[in-house]
Order: sequence, then C-alpha cells, then structure tokens
Amino acid sequence: MQTAAIISISIKIISVVSGIVIFYLISGFEKERRKKLAEEAVSQIMNFVLFIWLAKILLDLPLFLSDPLAVLAYPSGSNAFYLAILFSAGLIGYGMKKERIEGWAFIQTLLYILLPAAFFYEFAGWTWNNESSALESIVLHAVLLMLFLALNDRISPVAVGNAILSGWTAGMLLLLMIQPHVSMFGYLMEPWFIVILFAAGQFLMFLTYRRSVIDEHN
Repeated sequence: MQTAAIISISIKIISVVSGIVIFYLISGFEKERRKKLAEEAVSQIMNFVLFIWLAKILLDLPLFLSDPLAVLAYPSGSNAFYLAILFSAGLIGYGMKKERIEGWAFIQTLLYILLPAAFFYEFAGWTWNNESSALESIVLHAVLLMLFLALNDRISPVAVGNAILSGWTAGMLLLLMIQPHVSMFGYLMEPWFIVILFAAGQFLMFLTYRRSVIDEHN
C-alpha cells in the first residue's frame, strides 16, 4: 500500500478516535448509556468500513474475479463511499425499526463523534498535507460543531438534526461555488449526492418524528 494511502487511513482513524473521546467527555448521557451508545456507534462505523470494501468489490466485480489484488490494493473511490452510505443507512434504519438502535440518541451520538472527526480530518489535511483548500472545510465543520453544541439539549433532536443537515448541505454547495471540488473524509462529494443526502435525511427525520408522535398518542 502506498505511503499516502497509509497516512490517509491513519488520519481517518485518529480523527474518529478523537471524536469518540470528545463524545465521552462532553455528552450529557449517563455513564452506562453513553458506553452503550458509543459501542453501537463504533460497531456501525466498522460496518461502514466493511461496506466500503464490499461496495468497491461490487463496483469492480469482473476485475475482482479475475485479479482480486488489483481491486483490493487501491483506495476506494467516491462511488464506493456513496454505496456504503446507502448500505449503512439501510442497516441503521432496520435497527431502529426493530428497536435495536435508540433512534435519535444514536443519531446524536453520531453527530457528537463525526462532527469533531470531520473537523480534525480537515485540520490534519491542512497542517500535515498542506492542503490549502481544506481551510474552508475547516471553517464549515467548526461552525457546524459549534452550532450542534449550542443547540443540543436546548431544542428537540429533530430540530438539531435538521439544522446540522441543512447547514452542512448549504455549506458544501457554497464551497462548490468557490472551489473546484469538495470532499468528506477524502471522498469527493458530487452536487447531486449532496442534494440526495439532504433529501434522504429530511425524509428520515420526518418518518422518525411521525413515529415518535404516534407512539406518544398510543
């Protein structure tokens, strides 16, 4: 594996670990619940990594069957990242439906972990790899992180999720107007995918909110 790929993977791991540490330090959940939520989040993040590898294989299946190393030896592309998000969303949605995952508490946990992780990843790219284009992403994720910390536990989880998703979408589309491309954890984000992710997130929040209202009246 190339040195650049090893460095990129290392930065991603350090960033996610940093996010988990921050979750433990500042989240308002009780100790046992915090541990349970963190374990579930780590499990889903590991599933996501496996889904990226699965997606990479599926997208290059003919080549994988003839020469597996030609597929496995190189980093995954953005299409594999998109497909892995779809797989993860389906798995998490199924877990929520079966009440194995705590719905909004789990989503809050992911925001606690992924927002700092994204900030650290972009900051590392700016400082270690001299990626000047990362500065705008650092600012965006810093603003989103501060917004999350300011709103969390003050308004409903649905409103928090909507604010973060809307802010991220607007920020990413704005960055696309001033730079040739934007990325998330090193994967290029196409405008169509950003819009689809926003629409899917809004739909998920609507379904979750409607279900919570129904449960309250039953």
